[in-house]
Parts: sequence; structure tokens; C-alpha cells
Amino acid sequence: MNLYNSMRLHRLIFFFLFALLIVTSFMCGSGQRSEGGGHYAARTQPKTPASEIEGASGKAYYGDNAPSSSSKGAGTLGKEINEEASAKSRMVIYGADYRIQVESVQKSLERVKDMTGRFGGFIESINTSDSYKYAKIVTRIPVAKFDDALEEADRLGIVEHKTVSASDVTMQFNDMALRVDTSKKIRERLYELLKRTSKPSDKAEILREISRLTTEIDNITAQMNYLKSKAEYSTLSLELKAIVRDTSRVYIASPFAWIASLSPFRRSIIHGRDSDLTYEPPKGFFNHEKYYFASGSSYQNLFVNPDGTVMIKLGLVDNYPRADQKFWNEALKIDFENRKYNIKAVTRYEAKKGIAFDASFIHLSGKDVYLIAIGVKEDKIIVVEAYGKDEKIFESSKQAIESFITSVGYE
Repeated sequence: MNLYNSMRLHRLIFFFLFALLIVTSFMCGSGQRSEGGGHYAARTQPKTPASEIEGASGKAYYGDNAPSSSSKGAGTLGKEINEEASAKSRMVIYGADYRIQVESVQKSLERVKDMTGRFGGFIESINTSDSYKYAKIVTRIPVAKFDDALEEADRLGIVEHKTVSASDVTMQFNDMALRVDTSKKIRERLYELLKRTSKPSDKAEILREISRLTTEIDNITAQMNYLKSKAEYSTLSLELKAIVRDTSRVYIASPFAWIASLSPFRRSIIHGRDSDLTYEPPKGFFNHEKYYFASGSSYQNLFVNPDGTVMIKLGLVDNYPRADQKFWNEALKIDFENRKYNIKAVTRYEAKKGIAFDASFIHLSGKDVYLIAIGVKEDKIIVVEAYGKDEKIFESSKQAIESFITSVGYE
């Protein structure tokens, strides 16, 4: 191949990659305009599951107007999603977290197992401790039976805490499908170009680009399969505790409202985005900043890891009554003792803008881990919370959580 043809080949490759960038940006932008900002949706009555990707664990849940055809692999995802988007279908991931006092943990577990089988679901995990005085069971329930499962969970015992969530991932899924579809088209053109190329160095360059696109397609398709699996089967997490009838002390809530509101299972501190509050998002976590700090939002978590087992929250409260960090650490310690929290360690982290955080690592009933870190900056108290559903999983994310804490600053 002469110099002119070689230059022409490079220009063709550049043209394909440029086209990929432009088309993907245009399609994603269109998806965003049509979807709007509704990532967090109120939970409604589930509808019938629709199509599935080959290799996924099950069909994905859609709202009304679900497509009737089924996909046989990632190759037809773009067409499928375009049809679904035009029909204004939705993909929603449902979940619920319970903390319940029961007469018998062992019998309650059997009831949950029986319910899961009757509804066509499956058990994801079970953890027990203290000779069945405590258990945590996570089940996956088909969305069509989600309401029925919630009703049965309500009847297990005394419900201490209940959170039901619905996360709309339609726009995220559609964007990924469009990226896969566009990448496949570019890859097909590169294969055609490869057939017409004779120079070994040019062939090698084209093959490298084909390999990169193939890896990208495989990775995105795997993420889509994960979302489809989560959308078909809602997640029901039940924390069961045996009723203790000889309790000799009563929990006394802290007189400071923000301390009393701290909880690993809900949004503790509600406020809008303060431009003086700075931080760097932790690596490997989904960033929900847009929804978390929206006016009047009660969106539960600022950052969530991909499988939803580790969550991070960030809060800002007035330093009132005006006190130093030592005072607030003592107030927290008293509240932790009243709650009978098992504090494993207290660590200090030096952060930005002269702020130091004192972090308490708390082991809850079972294997859950809850971290509360506070830093005082003049008239403000910055609060970081992190919750892990399992100690080992929490430890795997600990470095990212610590990096986030040390990145926090306040002007």
C-alpha cells in the first residue's frame, strides 16, 4: 500500500471513531431530553415483565407498553431499546429494607422461605447469629409479586423500620444500549475495511481498534444484563430480631436533633447543595449528587457501589449550640451507648481546609457495619455516614470511603 492509501486508511479510521462519538452523544442527549431528571420514582404496582437479554438471570421489568418481542442477544439491543423508548416504557428497580422484631427468628425465616418459593423468587443470602436471636435474609421477588411480599413482611412481627425504594434506570439502560448498537455498527465497518487492506501494519491497527470496541461492547452488555436482572426481581432485605421481654433499660434519644436522626437505613440529614462544601466522589461508586441535593429531596444515598451493598451519605448541620469537636464527639458517644452500638474503632482523618474528621466504626446486629464521621468548621458540622451490608464487602470499599472523607472540605 502506497503512502496515499495509508493516509486514506488512517483518515477512514478517524472518521469512524469520530462518527461514533458524535452519534453516541446525539443519541444520549436525545434520551436525556425525553427522559427528564426522574431517576428516583415513587413505587407503584408492578406490571408484567418484558423482554430479556441472553445470559441475564431473568427478564427485565418495564412499565406500561412493554415490547412484545424478546431479544436473543446484545446484537438487537439498540433496535429493542429504540422501540421501547418510543413507547415511553420504563425500567424500574424496586427494593425494600425491613427491621422487624419477631417471636421466633427461626420460624420467621421458614415463613420467608415459604413465601419466596410461592412467589417464584429465590433466596440471595441468609446470615444468622446468637443461636437464632438475629438473622438477616435477602430475597429476590418477581416484581409482579412485590406488593404481596411487602404485605406478608408487614405481618411477620413488630416492624421497627421499613424503607421501600424505586430507582428508575430507563435512561441509563437506553444510553448503554445505544452505545452498544453504535459501537457494533462501527466495528462492522472496520471489518469491511480490514478485508480491503493489505498492508500488515494497517491491518494490525484496525484489529487493535476492533478489539477495543469488542471489549467495550462486552463490558456494557454485562452492565445491561445486571440492570435487567435487578429490574426483574425486586430485592427484599429483612433484618429479624427476637423480641427481648426482660429489657431493663429504655433508649433515650439525644437532645440534639441531628444526632437523634442518624441512621444507617434512611436519609439522616436533609439539606440543599452548599457551594462551600467540596469533595471528590469515591472511585467505583455511582454518583447520585443531582438527586441527593435537589430541593426538598429525601433521596437516601449520595454514593452507592454497583451492587448496592455499600452506601455513603454526606450532611451539613449548624454548629448549635456552638461547641468544639470534643463536645460533639462526647455527645455522639453518649448516644451510641444509649443505642447499645458496638464501637470497634475510632479513627481520625485529616481532610481539606483544616478539617479533621473523627470516625466511629460501629458493628450492628449481624454483620452490618456503620461508620459515622464528624468534622467541625466554625459554625458548621460536616457529617459523613457509610453503611455496609456485610463486613467483608465494607472492608473492600474502605479505602474508597476513607479517600472520600479526606477529600471533604468547607470554605
